[in-house]
Amino acid sequence: MNSDAHGPNVTGFAVRTHLINGAIYIECDEAYKKYADRNGRVAAEALSAVLSGEPIPQRERDWVIHWSTWGVA
Repeated sequence: MNSDAHGPNVTGFAVRTHLINGAIYIECDEAYKKYADRNGRVAAEALSAVLSGEPIPQRERDWVIHWSTWGVA
């Protein structure tokens, strides 16, 4: 199932939602572009840590969504 979301949403950008094998994915091209450089740096730091045997640095999250947030079980 794919659908295009219309109207205002949390990001302020157009999003597409996908339901694949029971998992909900939200695709937002603008948010991807906005965070692509940062996410690339974080991935590179994590890979470097793994290759050198160091603990993977944990990035700070400004939000977390959990199924209980929406009462979905």
